[in-house]
Amino acid sequence: MQVGDWAVAIGSPFGFEATVTAGIISAKGRDIRGSEHQLQRFIQTDAAINPGNSGGPLLDIQGQVIGINTAIASENGGYQGIGFALPINLAVNVYNQIVKSGRVSRGSIGVGFNATRSPKPQVYGASHGVFVTQVTPGGPGDKAGIKIEDVIVAFNGQPVKDGDDLVSRVSATPVGSVATTTVLRGGKRMDLKLTVGERSEVWADQPQFRRFRHQEEGREETSTEVKFGLNVQNLTQACATVWASTRRAAC
Repeated sequence: MQVGDWAVAIGSPFGFEATVTAGIISAKGRDIRGSEHQLQRFIQTDAAINPGNSGGPLLDIQGQVIGINTAIASENGGYQGIGFALPINLAVNVYNQIVKSGRVSRGSIGVGFNATRSPKPQVYGASHGVFVTQVTPGGPGDKAGIKIEDVIVAFNGQPVKDGDDLVSRVSATPVGSVATTTVLRGGKRMDLKLTVGERSEVWADQPQFRRFRHQEEGREETSTEVKFGLNVQNLTQACATVWASTRRAAC
């Protein structure tokens, strides 16, 4: 899929079922402003997407699903020529992990970077790569010998273009697998072997991962109020027993 390719969106905007709109792919790897999720890089399209299109497919001209309609950029809540779809590769990866293990895990090597303030790789003699500004103590990168001010230029033998490319490659690598990270240090290329860690464990102190740690500590049974006006909690054996005998949700 390339920028300029035709795209077709299907959904139920404003309650009109099975509505089809057409446009082109406007951009790839788009980061929606204000998103806290580093892994969300969207397909941008000018195919009309309105409220009710979300969850519907974005297709190529051959009818193959390339994305899931997700959001729009709008000042009035309606279509203004900019829509976003979650790439289907990411959705398939998440689906397969849930079916296989019941949860989603993503790889991490425990290094940080600043995409806007870090020195350019060219300053260190690299045409591409990621300037390391942080190494998590005890993380996979630290154990392998990656240091601050290294420039990561390749991962598993494939060139790394920028930070987003590195995050995408590492997160898709199975946790526990051995990977080779190529760094440039003092003008010398070095191949470092590391074992890819679980992202939520490597960055356990980050706010977005704290809830997973709380669940593992036995706090799953805490009732949580959600936006749909419901209170939900994980099903426990005690709750299941009460429901089976009384048909009442008195858990």
